[in-house]
Order: sequence, then structure tokens, then C-alpha cells
Amino acid sequence: MAKTSEPLIPTTPYLIRAIHDWCSDQGFTPHLLVDASIEGVVVPQQLVENDSIVLNIQSTAVRSLDMGNEWLMFNARFSGQPMEVIVPIKAVRAIFARENGLGCAFEVAAESTGDKHKEPALKTPAPETSKPDAKKGKDKKSHLKLV
Repeated sequence: MAKTSEPLIPTTPYLIRAIHDWCSDQGFTPHLLVDASIEGVVVPQQLVENDSIVLNIQSTAVRSLDMGNEWLMFNARFSGQPMEVIVPIKAVRAIFARENGLGCAFEVAAESTGDKHKEPALKTPAPETSKPDAKKGKDKKSHLKLV
């Protein structure tokens, strides 16, 4: 049974880790879109544009990547200078594959909107409507087979 007296851990850090793993498994380059105006963000300010920065978090681009439930931390080089990057989870606006843009985008954290009980919602594209195949006159069927 789930604990009801303690606040739930938001799903955001789990989704970030999952998309990072998916990108790595596919051979894609995982990138984070970060809101650099959020308190606690430590990123190279010279690369911040419109309060945002995109960070490559591929294993070959960073060292000591730590993706916790409250913070993302790693070491990287920017213009040849080493730097420790710190990103609170609430500052992550998206994680996506550089090659095709697939990933997850997150709305502004609940603390920013004043609703402390609401978890940031995912921004997902509208579902494609499935249309029956006009030539065959039937819908496509699932290929999932349970054994």
C-alpha cells in the first residue's frame, strides 16, 4: 500500500533518467533544456540565452553524472574550462535526443505557480488519430503476442 502521509516523489526525475537511458541505448545524444533563471542552477552563464541553456549529457561529454530525485550534477568542460554543473530537477524543461527531438518536455514547476500540491505535467503532442486503411477496409491490429 502507498504511504499517504508523506508527499510522493515527483515522476519528473524518473522520466529524465528513463529518457536518458533510452537515448543512450539508441545511440542518440541526450540533451537537457534548462531554465537558468531557477534558483540553484549552476551553468556557464556565457552560454545562457533567454534564461535557457541546452546541455549535452551524453556519457562521453560529462563526468560523474548524478541524476538524483532533486538534482542533476555533473562535471564538464566549456570552452576548455572544467566546471561542475548543478541543475535542480524543477529547472529541467525538457530532455530529448539531439538527433530527432524525441523526449519529454515539462511544464513550469508547481512552486513557480503557487500550487505546491500539483506535480509538473508533461507536455505531450496531440495523439495521432488512427484511420482505417481505406484499401483494406480495416484497422491495423496490434502485433503484441502474449506467450
